[in-house]
Amino acid sequence: KNFLGMRIEHDRKKLMLTLDQQVYTEGIISQFNLSSSKPRKTLLPKGIHLEKGPNGYKAVDTKRTFYQQMIRSLIYLMIGTWAVSHLLQYMQESMDEHIEAAKHVFYYLNEILNVKIHYNRSGQLGLIGYSDAN
Repeated sequence: KNFLGMRIEHDRKKLMLTLDQQVYTEGIISQFNLSSSKPRKTLLPKGIHLEKGPNGYKAVDTKRTFYQQMIRSLIYLMIGTWAVSHLLQYMQESMDEHIEAAKHVFYYLNEILNVKIHYNRSGQLGLIGYSDAN
């Protein structure tokens, strides 16, 4: 079943609950015509340094709108991640480099499309976390 972009599967025999956002992620990747892009292993390009445009810079409306749509889609998917928070700063005056950085996030999503969270009912309590941060 899907709920707010989250697929929820309940396996009663294994006593396991699985959550993923694959359907939503595939939808936004397709929406921006990035389905055939090469998946990336990192959320943003290594060593990326984004800045606001020069003083007086005015983004072209179509580019700004495109960038804003990309970032809004990512906000819902990846709330609280550094990369999306960083890209969010350039919503009003986005330049080509900002759009390319946002696309890189989508390429990364294409790489991790099948990642799921599994909750099972085992005798052990605890939390194990993994991170792709440097």
